[in-house]
Amino acid sequence: MTQQKTTSILLLTLLALLNISTPAAAAAANKKLCIKMSRGKELKEKLATESNVLLVLGNDDDDKTYKELCDRLEGTPPGRVKDFEIAFVKDSNMRRNVMNKAAPPSLGLIGTAEKFVLDLITGAPPPKTEISYPEYVLYKTSNPEAGIRFVGGATIENDDEGKQMADAVSDFVSEQLQTKKIGSFVYALGSYDMVAAQIMKYETGSWQQRFWAEGVAKMLQTMFLKYPIASLLSTTTPVMEFEMELITNYIKIGQKVVEKGKNYPKEQVKRLEEMLENDDKSISELKKESMSQRVYTLKRFSEPEKFADKDIMSFLVKVGMNLLTLLLMLVMIPMMFLSSPEDDEEEEEEKEEKAGAEMEDPDKEEEENDEGSDSGTPLLTKQEKKALAIQRAKESMKEDKENVQKVLQKNGGK
Repeated sequence: MTQQKTTSILLLTLLALLNISTPAAAAAANKKLCIKMSRGKELKEKLATESNVLLVLGNDDDDKTYKELCDRLEGTPPGRVKDFEIAFVKDSNMRRNVMNKAAPPSLGLIGTAEKFVLDLITGAPPPKTEISYPEYVLYKTSNPEAGIRFVGGATIENDDEGKQMADAVSDFVSEQLQTKKIGSFVYALGSYDMVAAQIMKYETGSWQQRFWAEGVAKMLQTMFLKYPIASLLSTTTPVMEFEMELITNYIKIGQKVVEKGKNYPKEQVKRLEEMLENDDKSISELKKESMSQRVYTLKRFSEPEKFADKDIMSFLVKVGMNLLTLLLMLVMIPMMFLSSPEDDEEEEEEKEEKAGAEMEDPDKEEEENDEGSDSGTPLLTKQEKKALAIQRAKESMKEDKENVQKVLQKNGGK
């Protein structure tokens, strides 16, 4: 009996250990890790399994950006970024083959205009043209024959090169795959971070604070052209909806600060963090992510970044100039279509009626031309003047001939 009890206890202990270790093993299996490739065949196999692949073409797998991207991919919650892998390619033949077929993303007219405006505001570097490793090329399962080359960049400051380039590449992948970025769920918008800092800089309710919260914030919103157009055409994607919600959160928090005071962000952060800490599994994972994002956005107000006065002035000038350009476009484009075919037809009819009237009364026209020539006003064209001169010369010759004949007849009669 004692032996049976001991056996039962050992079995229960073993089952408990299995139950404890199984979730950990499952979690480890769900982690996404970076891989290495050296042949095109491996890439085709990955794409055949419905997995999009970002190729990092470089000379050294210790590259800061590559390591940062791998860390972010590993930390991405399972299920949020599906069917996506990162592969490092060092083989020179494969790199050359990939770059020969890769092309920059097609943005379209609206996307190009919006990118131009945002690059002016953020001071982003110009697109890459020459090949300089590391290069980043995204292969999508929908088009496995040719990759999409990342030609953007990041403004590198101090030791943040890896993180800033990883941000830029993550944005590129997110836009192309229409998914949320890899890594931490929380996001910030650089332009609105400056707006948040200025809102917290001035006294509550002051005109300066209202200028940033209700003026600049909304002006900046109008420059994101793709959102209202996509809403109008009902072509919004989940990523667009998330970004629109993020912009709206910045604007709403700014307005609340104006109404309730500069302690509002700190109070909200404290309240939401307590809810997350005291979670009793009643809050869903999706709701937790949403709350974490709101906490992060609130902290852009409660812990604002510092900006130099010259950077703020430069930012305002760029926003103003781009808003003026946008308004001019909105005015000029409709005017281009205001000239209707009916107006053109009426103008042609008027010209025809005028020409017909001139043909019906040539004597009047000649009298007017003579009067004009007598008064020194040149009303005739060169061709008309030449024709008139020839006619007058003929009449003069005819008159002289008649006079000669008269004289000859008179002398002959004598």
